[in-house]
Amino acid sequence: MKRLLVSLFIFAFVVQAGAAQKKSMKSYSGADPYRHNWAVSATLGLGVPVGDFSNSQVGNAGTGGIANLQGEYFIDDRFSLGFEISRGMLQDDGNNNLENRVNNFQATGRYLVPLDGRVRPYGKFNLGLSTITYRDENFGGMGTLTSTSDPGLSLGLSGGALWRISRSWSLNGGMGYHVAFLSGSEVANSGSDVGYNPAYFSVDLGVSFFFGR
Repeated sequence: MKRLLVSLFIFAFVVQAGAAQKKSMKSYSGADPYRHNWAVSATLGLGVPVGDFSNSQVGNAGTGGIANLQGEYFIDDRFSLGFEISRGMLQDDGNNNLENRVNNFQATGRYLVPLDGRVRPYGKFNLGLSTITYRDENFGGMGTLTSTSDPGLSLGLSGGALWRISRSWSLNGGMGYHVAFLSGSEVANSGSDVGYNPAYFSVDLGVSFFFGR
């Protein structure tokens, strides 16, 4: 009798655990966790310059850090629209006193792949305006000089995944390509143009906070 009771208890536990897991998966899939929700995301990562931006005879930028802050609204369980402010901070490849800062102000659109479960792959498109700031911390031995270009059109393409760890929070990871069309933009206090289009690949990790419905 004792063995039978133990067997029944284990069976009931397994059935209940399975039902709880199924309910948990359902609660973090489909429309429930995203539709009509707002989200604020912050990510940090690594930027790797490409093209003329990394060319030693042109931009001469080296690998550096990136930071992003985004707000978005999910119009359904797959699509969101938002706005993102981001910055790529890439030092000169040969002089640690020089830094190139790409400043992005962009509208965003995100598409979530409709899969069950907590992990949702995504693709994202950014379009907006950017500037580049040149910072020399030892200009002529007299101190710091900062010069910023006029704004120009910019875009970004990225992909990654959101891991919804709770109803209010997710962990994010992604990779992307970003380019600012600043070749003809004038740099303040220099009398010259940027002369190239800063472009870089990014790898970043961060968190999102969800609220709303």
